[in-house]
Amino acid sequence: MHMITKGDRLVEKKINYQFKVLYVLGIIFVVAGHSSANSGLNIMTNWFHLYSFHLGIFVFSSGYFYSEKAKDNFFLYMWNKVKRLLVPLYLWNVIYGILVILLKAKGFSMGGEFTLRNLLLTPILTGHQFIYNLGGWFIVPLFCVEIFHVMYKKIFGKVLACIGGNYFTFVAYLLLGMTGVYFCSKGFNFGWYLVLFRMLIFLPFYAAGNLYRNNIERKDNLRSLYYLGIVFIIQLAIITRIGYPPYYDWAFCSNFKDGVILPYICAFTGIAFWIRIARIITPILKNNLFMLKIADNTYSIMLHHLLGIMFAKTLFAIICKYTKYCHDFDWVSYKTELWWTYFPKGLTQWGLLYLVFGIMTGLLAGKIERNVVKTAKRLKLIMEEMIYDRKNMAS
Repeated sequence: MHMITKGDRLVEKKINYQFKVLYVLGIIFVVAGHSSANSGLNIMTNWFHLYSFHLGIFVFSSGYFYSEKAKDNFFLYMWNKVKRLLVPLYLWNVIYGILVILLKAKGFSMGGEFTLRNLLLTPILTGHQFIYNLGGWFIVPLFCVEIFHVMYKKIFGKVLACIGGNYFTFVAYLLLGMTGVYFCSKGFNFGWYLVLFRMLIFLPFYAAGNLYRNNIERKDNLRSLYYLGIVFIIQLAIITRIGYPPYYDWAFCSNFKDGVILPYICAFTGIAFWIRIARIITPILKNNLFMLKIADNTYSIMLHHLLGIMFAKTLFAIICKYTKYCHDFDWVSYKTELWWTYFPKGLTQWGLLYLVFGIMTGLLAGKIERNVVKTAKRLKLIMEEMIYDRKNMAS
């Protein structure tokens, strides 16, 4: 419990630490997947490939925390989501566009041109405009899913109460998601098709999170030994069937070569596994302040971790330039290939450094953003007080 002040009253704010831990695990998986750190950490990827479920964790969690009160004031809800999700995305996009200009002057070739299209439209269409912030592509589909769900509940809420509610919604969203997978597997994963099908493909995860909280969680009391055993049996059957742990490109809705339902089975087994692991380790981590900071900054880490990975590569570049170490550092790849990572002596265990830099850069960016917002609010308050004082003096 945390105590928060509301007026003159002290109010208890209940914190779901299990999902805090799940957020931490999810963002670690995202950064590890982008930095090859998963090769060094070996975080069960030989069973549950990170690219089969890690983004599903965040959509699932968003659905878990959905409140029915949202539909009571749709426009306020949408405006709050715009302020929280889209405004920071676009402001940082301008900064990253300027960064790309500066880096290109130093010989780097990554990132698109500083154009109105890349500033305003491409963040919606692909999110890969300036490369270093491409982790932000996920924000627009998440926003679309949340807005779609509130509209759906507002329009069909009374009907849903009579026909199974959350179960019906999950089935309906799953059908929409499988439709998206089907069309993307047929090549409709570009332009505005991609925007639409990203949203449809993520809808089942959102519905699953909401269904889990309202209908399943209170019944989820199976002993971990049996629970995890069932999950492993399902995953082993999948791996045996296709010969490897499946993975998919959720960003461009591709690699769906295993049919329309298997991507969801794989994703839900991965989520089911890690949500139980989160429950098991929550008593150990729930009072860890660093863990809580990571959980509260997943947005910033998602958006900025690739810049942090570049910082780590830059550290190796400096070592190569000014010492006798890291002599095999590839300067061409460093300046031209985002996904290239350097491992001293080829040791993938160094991937842990990229993971740390990615997370710490996101935490730092989040702190900078909060300080800027606080400063802006203070300035606004000062300006309002000055205007008020002048009006009083004039009267």
